[in-house]
Amino acid sequence: MKKRLLSILLALSLALALLPGTALALSMKDDDDVAYPVTGGNIYFDKATGRVTGCDQTVTAADIPSEIEGVAVTAIEVWAFDHCRDLTSVTIPDSVTDLRHCAFYGCSGLTSLELPDSVTYLGMCVFCDCTALTGIVIPDGVTLLAEYLFENCTSLTSVTIPDSVTYIGYHTFSNCSSLTAVEIPGSVTLIDEEAFIGCTSLTSVTMPDSVTSIGSGAFNGCDSLERVYYSGTKAQWNAMEIGDDNDPLLNAEIVCNSTGPSEPTGSAFSFDFAFGGLDPQTGDLKMSIVVYMNGIELLTIPLTLHLG
Repeated sequence: MKKRLLSILLALSLALALLPGTALALSMKDDDDVAYPVTGGNIYFDKATGRVTGCDQTVTAADIPSEIEGVAVTAIEVWAFDHCRDLTSVTIPDSVTDLRHCAFYGCSGLTSLELPDSVTYLGMCVFCDCTALTGIVIPDGVTLLAEYLFENCTSLTSVTIPDSVTYIGYHTFSNCSSLTAVEIPGSVTLIDEEAFIGCTSLTSVTMPDSVTSIGSGAFNGCDSLERVYYSGTKAQWNAMEIGDDNDPLLNAEIVCNSTGPSEPTGSAFSFDFAFGGLDPQTGDLKMSIVVYMNGIELLTIPLTLHLG
């Protein structure tokens, strides 16, 4: 219910932003903000907060300095570059730590963006509808990938997620229809509902055994998904909490004890033990040994240990 309400509120906000005469209406720009010239127009800066608050719709490139009029630039404010469709490039200084909600929403001409290592917070929907964005490296230090962060980034083919991230949020990568592979680091414990919904070109996922829960519909619509490289055992995979509407994930080949497709191709064997408990009649211990070759389950050997 909370997520549905969040979606409704976001949709209402976006609808208001598209009404005639409301350019910058949802930004935090104030008449007292400092105008700083960039290619094609101005960006606007609040000296009291150290935040970039707005941008002229005519701007084509924004080289943001680390200081404006002697004040450090520390954040890109909510809706600051909202629907700046002619914007093709942005340079963010290493003084910036926060990119707040919807900061670059609808920047459909933005093809690439380098985030400095100083950035530790990416708000909800920061790059939503950046349909020309092809790749991004998320800085080490970001811990959460917020809701709708890359929604409808239909040209996104490459994303690097650092091992500081613990959570991939609701609709974070929804409808990233050009994304073919994703590597989830060993720090992630939760992949939320519909996180990758509609990633129709996704063929492989590298997933760590740190993931304990995958939300409903997280991989719904990922109909090209062929293989999941999972670092844990088959028993760990079976014990994971996986929500409804994840048929593409469940129908994919699960390559256990694997850290990804770049592993050596030689035959590597591994083993896993499963205990079936004691036979109440004989007292014998039932167990089995599962043999894997290159992470793929090869055979199961049943064993009975006579303890009497």
